[in-house]
Amino acid sequence: MKSNNQYIFPLLTGVLAGAAAIYFLKSEKGQKVVESALSKGASIKETIADNSQIILDKGAKAINEVIEKSKEGMANAVGEVAEITEGKIAEFSEGVQKAKNKLNEVKT
Repeated sequence: MKSNNQYIFPLLTGVLAGAAAIYFLKSEKGQKVVESALSKGASIKETIADNSQIILDKGAKAINEVIEKSKEGMANAVGEVAEITEGKIAEFSEGVQKAKNKLNEVKT
């Protein structure tokens, strides 16, 4: 088993760091740092909120553009498929008609 003495150094280090932080924050310079951080924090919060809304708006616009382009692409693809299908049906009908004509020629 390890002795309890191994925990004393980290404990004392933490206590000293905490005491130093409290001493600094209670000082005049520490108070100025805290006030500055709080005022800048509010400003930063407003800036983040404004920028977030701009980013959300741009994202929504980009998504809408992608959806519209996808719709256009799908409409074009459907039109092309319809044209190809109509062509193949016409070719098939011509083949069927040729076959009927050949059968009629053979019968006569």
